[in-house]
Amino acid sequence: MTGNGTGAEDRVIDALFAKLETNTFASLTVSEIAAAAGISRKTFYRHFSDKTNVVRRYLEGLMSELVDEDEQMDDMSFAQGIRHYFMYFQDQAPRLRLLRNNGLLDLALPIQNEVFARRFPQLNLPWHEPELGEERLADLFVVGGLWNVLTDSLDANPPIAPTHLAATLMSQVSKRAAKLS
Repeated sequence: MTGNGTGAEDRVIDALFAKLETNTFASLTVSEIAAAAGISRKTFYRHFSDKTNVVRRYLEGLMSELVDEDEQMDDMSFAQGIRHYFMYFQDQAPRLRLLRNNGLLDLALPIQNEVFARRFPQLNLPWHEPELGEERLADLFVVGGLWNVLTDSLDANPPIAPTHLAATLMSQVSKRAAKLS
């Protein structure tokens, strides 16, 4: 649950993920999801066009919630932003794994790109200043890279601490940027 939807929407999202613990997405029906959420099919369709729309709504809420948190920390450094990104998604790792296992995680990056590209320019963050130039290109580059690192780390055993992941990434990016200069 992301807390961004209505009560019925959040219950449907939670029900979908609960059902994905034991069922594949392809085998689930709207009726099963609605019943697990304690609502009728009619109520389901009042909020969602289909079961894929439930996933999209969850992801949109998830990405918007991350940007909302970033907005509250408007004086954070780029390194703190990277660390926050990985820490935020650490709590979502079980759901992200369920989406990946059902072939649905590919829906996340375009949604993340759209939410971030729409909202990041409005944030008062040090790395979002007009004099830095093409912000959208830089945001897409960074977000795509962060997403790839995150999804690659989902099954690390033992799990990689978000702070370690962020520090390692920042160190490696700094080294490579120095070589490119």
